[in-house]
Amino acid sequence: MLKSDVTRPYTTFDHSSSANNGTLFLDEIADLPLTLQVKLLRVLQEGSLRPVGAKTEISVDLRVISATHQDIHTLTASGAFREDLYYRLHVIPLRVPSLSERAEDILLLAQYFLDRESQRLNRDILGFSPEALDKLMQRSWPGNVRELENAVTFAAAVTEKGWVAADTIPDNGRQGGQSAFPPLQDAKAAFERAYLENLLRATDGNISRAARIAGRHRTDLYKLMRKHSLAPQLFKGQEDRDEE
Repeated sequence: MLKSDVTRPYTTFDHSSSANNGTLFLDEIADLPLTLQVKLLRVLQEGSLRPVGAKTEISVDLRVISATHQDIHTLTASGAFREDLYYRLHVIPLRVPSLSERAEDILLLAQYFLDRESQRLNRDILGFSPEALDKLMQRSWPGNVRELENAVTFAAAVTEKGWVAADTIPDNGRQGGQSAFPPLQDAKAAFERAYLENLLRATDGNISRAARIAGRHRTDLYKLMRKHSLAPQLFKGQEDRDEE
């Protein structure tokens, strides 16, 4: 059984006729209901199937590759997955190591996802800050590539431009049984702070310009800055600081 850390829904085997004389990939095979497991087993054993809406069966000759992120042995032992289907599929087993076992891939994958999201959002995101890179490498990533992709997608969404900050990367959501995303309130706060930092950096700390761009009154902008402990002086250019 090919074991994968990809978590896309399984492909129904009604498309087997289209894969005749080719290869059929069944993702997340462990999620297949028992009723459909029986039908799939019959297709594999007899080499024939009846397409949806058809009155007669057709012969198929195909190679089947199946994948799952679950422990298929445990499911088989508990009866959740048919033992006869397991042995029919388990001919050449392959195991894809978890992301924690191939840490050298973390930064390559993270940069790929960041470049993709930066292009999709039409933003000038340069890359990850050193602190963000360190946070990526320190994570165990129990959700493997999908969890990493979700984290980078979120970080890109709250980064207008420049470098991705460490605090925009969600913490390990598996702790405490929570999802891979932070609570909505925390996400909003992270977005507000990142937005303000990028806005003030782009306007060299000029509150009037920043307020016009944000479409907010100066007093509202000052309230948000106090909320996130941001001072406009930190974002002024060197010449402005010298004049002060």
